[in-house]
Amino acid sequence: MQRDADERRHMVGHVFPRTHVPGIAFEVHNAYNDLDKQKILDVLLSVIFGRQTIPDLNDNELFDILQRLVEGMEPNKTLDEADIVKTQEFWKSPEVERTVRSIFKSGTLLDRQMVRASLNYVRMQNSQYRSNYARFLVQNIATAYSKESSCEVDVSCVKGAREQMVFCLESATLGQEEKKEFKKLIDAFHKKRIPLEIFNSYASMFAEQHPEIEENESLSPESKLEQRIQFMREKLIESGLIKPNGGAALDGDDPPEFKDYYTHILPKMGGKTKRKYKRKSIKRKSRNKRSR
Repeated sequence: MQRDADERRHMVGHVFPRTHVPGIAFEVHNAYNDLDKQKILDVLLSVIFGRQTIPDLNDNELFDILQRLVEGMEPNKTLDEADIVKTQEFWKSPEVERTVRSIFKSGTLLDRQMVRASLNYVRMQNSQYRSNYARFLVQNIATAYSKESSCEVDVSCVKGAREQMVFCLESATLGQEEKKEFKKLIDAFHKKRIPLEIFNSYASMFAEQHPEIEENESLSPESKLEQRIQFMREKLIESGLIKPNGGAALDGDDPPEFKDYYTHILPKMGGKTKRKYKRKSIKRKSRNKRSR
């Protein structure tokens, strides 16, 4: 019963399922976008090499790593023979192989780095971790669109499969969550979001400190927005809430919640904070005149 409860916690999760229940594949993409992927990558690389380097393995070598992980699965306190057989049967599916091979040819540079680092990290871990990783990854890819408890193969899209290669890094810690060597990895999956109040305060600070920009009619709204965002980014870096990104463009390495803020909220604000302050001052002055 305890094994079932622990496993279910990994299947359902809190911030996002450590590995998702079959049939809810569409949740994976949004959750992946919300990960601090660079933070996770830094943890992987620190374990693999202790330096910012990834082995230059070709697609066949990467596939072979997974092949050996699946073939080398061993029973442990969180994995029985039935799950091993099920995983190895799924692995033989041509659809699963085709999807996995496609992973290595797709995605951004960071996505491809994540995949290579993930596989190199996994093969360096103990047998229980390697076996659990193979089980969660293969079963999730094979049953992404299947109904729960189904043994039917209904494979994930390539993007979802690639994202599961990252999510299953945490899933594989099942039964070993308290071990020191996995603490940094688990923590990297559960970063705290920056509160909305902090963004609002920095937006107000910009309006107060730079009225010459807010009130300059010769500047386009786009130019003003860009300067607001850069000001806020610098303040967030100074406060240690985000890492420096070398002055990246608006779609650079900013946290998802910051991107959402300057994409959907900040453009509607304009110089409202400053103008509201002026209107309140005028009203107070008028009341003072009437009282005389």
